[in-house]
Amino acid sequence: KAFLLENVPGLLDMKETFKIIVTALEECGYDVTWEVVSARGLTATGRIRLYLVGLRKEECEDCDGRIGKHNFEFPFVPDLQLTCGDVLEYDNLPPSELEILRLADSTFDQLLNKRRWRPSKLAWPNTVGDTLTSHYGNSVGRGESQLVPCKAPYLPRRFSVREMARMMGFPNSYEFLPPRPNQSPMAYRKESYRMIGNAVCPPLIAALASAVLDRCPD
Repeated sequence: KAFLLENVPGLLDMKETFKIIVTALEECGYDVTWEVVSARGLTATGRIRLYLVGLRKEECEDCDGRIGKHNFEFPFVPDLQLTCGDVLEYDNLPPSELEILRLADSTFDQLLNKRRWRPSKLAWPNTVGDTLTSHYGNSVGRGESQLVPCKAPYLPRRFSVREMARMMGFPNSYEFLPPRPNQSPMAYRKESYRMIGNAVCPPLIAALASAVLDRCPD
């Protein structure tokens, strides 16, 4: 009866490709609507994605005898004004976890030599999180991963897996698979970062999917 698709906003710049996609969906019997939506209102990160909604065409006729068309309207997304302080634990993680997540001296020295990095880019409690990517944790030394400030004399640290999931709007009840045998602590975290970075933001999907289901006939 309907579908909800997600992709990167850059797909709109590929005009011919995007036209082919929409045409193919319409030829399958759907009225297609799309919009670029940010998860900022429902999460502490500004993840922006392109969403396409398709509603199955109905053989209903309006008063003029023309086939009617579904005009889907994307729902209003409220702004909960969440910040990093709402989802990060800063120095309150177990000491063993903090030890794994904190940067090594060599990595921090590499970071300081990057012009694009500044202390203001840290995930301070009153700031909004950067858009998380699947390569979070692999690009720390290049200044491409937002880090959590720690109390002196400790260096900044990476997000924990749970904190990164919270940034994306996953509930604390969401369970992650345990590490594989012989998998190092950091390798496990980088694998989890990649999974979360490739995921959608559950609160936003819930809002969009509810609006789609509301348009589906019983």
